[in-house]
Amino acid sequence: MSVGEAYLSAKMLERHMRKQQIATYAAYSKLALLLYEVIINLDREVLLVWSTCDSFQWSNTIYLVNRYPLVAYQIWNVYYTPYMPHCDTFYKVFFYLCIIPTRTAISIVWIQCVYATYHNSLLCWVISILGVAAVGVDIYQGIDSSCTHNTSLSETLSGVLTYITLTAFDLVATFSVIIKLIQTILKSGGFQTVGRRSLLKYVFRSGILYFGAVTVPQLVAVALYFAPHGMYSTIVNNFLLHLSSVMTARFLLGLRETRGVQGKSEYLDNDMQLSLFTFDMTTNRSDEVQRPASSQVMSRGGEQMSG
Repeated sequence: MSVGEAYLSAKMLERHMRKQQIATYAAYSKLALLLYEVIINLDREVLLVWSTCDSFQWSNTIYLVNRYPLVAYQIWNVYYTPYMPHCDTFYKVFFYLCIIPTRTAISIVWIQCVYATYHNSLLCWVISILGVAAVGVDIYQGIDSSCTHNTSLSETLSGVLTYITLTAFDLVATFSVIIKLIQTILKSGGFQTVGRRSLLKYVFRSGILYFGAVTVPQLVAVALYFAPHGMYSTIVNNFLLHLSSVMTARFLLGLRETRGVQGKSEYLDNDMQLSLFTFDMTTNRSDEVQRPASSQVMSRGGEQMSG
């Protein structure tokens, strides 16, 4: 072997070891983040979620699927090695039972948010198609990945497609919801007229936080992919599912708290629209007094639009 070949081999080995070291640190960091979030929100979760599990609730299913499968996957991701028996089989099982359900739950929440603000518009169909596509490319990434060929640690076609599709989904969903809520708040008299505990204000604030913490870093990660080596693109992207899960769980818990604290007399028309079209499913609030009021609000809104 020539000196040049030996040098290149050494550099490649060094880069590979550096990637593995960074991936190990990242895996422990992600597990710490998930466990920390579970612990600090456990009292709220028991009060707002577990106490309502005496009967089946779709809202609880969405919350729990968003929260806990990813914790199980991350524990596996920290402790597995490529040399354990049947590693590839276990890897795919954990991927499909943990990553895909989490991605699906997050997508459902954002599709509901878009539907709540835009109702039956073309945008609802667009975001639904993007959400299905995001889950689809994630499934493709699972097929393309294994213990010895982890697509999350390398720049593969399936990984890049996943990043780009998720970026498009999150960008369209968050930006459209934020813009619509700004328009709605301004039409309602501005931010000063929106109550501190208004559902409208809470969803708007949550959308801004999600946009800054998840959507913008996804755009940065896609840009980093085209940088030399693109190593840091995959590192950033691999944190985003965990961060997205954490923020979605916080959003759903806060949503229940907001509806519990806010009295019926404080509801704005647009709060009623959000409640009727989306968040009855994600907050377990379906009392009969509120539902007719919501229907009347939407009926008046439809008459005004037709007029």
